[in-house]
Amino acid sequence: MAIALPILLVLLLSIWQLSVVYGTWRTLHDAASHGARAGAAARHGHHQAAARAAARAAAGDVALKRVSLTATKSHGAAVYTATACSTYAVNLLGIVVKSGDLCRDATMRAG
Repeated sequence: MAIALPILLVLLLSIWQLSVVYGTWRTLHDAASHGARAGAAARHGHHQAAARAAARAAAGDVALKRVSLTATKSHGAAVYTATACSTYAVNLLGIVVKSGDLCRDATMRAG
């Protein structure tokens, strides 16, 4: 029991921390999707502001470090790519095992 319990505890905490990172990853994907959709639907000149506002609203409790919107042309139509980034840290028993920036992109076509 003295050997198995600490190993089981670390394993369970690892699974929990990875689920937290996955939840952040999914939230960033939703924020980027909402940002790209808002950027594609915004009036001329308001694309960046609309994308940032929509991404921050969709992020909920995840603190966004950076939200950007890039406009390109593809086959004559405007294509908007939104990127949402946040920081993450995998923390096991007070020890940070891995940390960094987590970014997700989403692309929408205007029109």
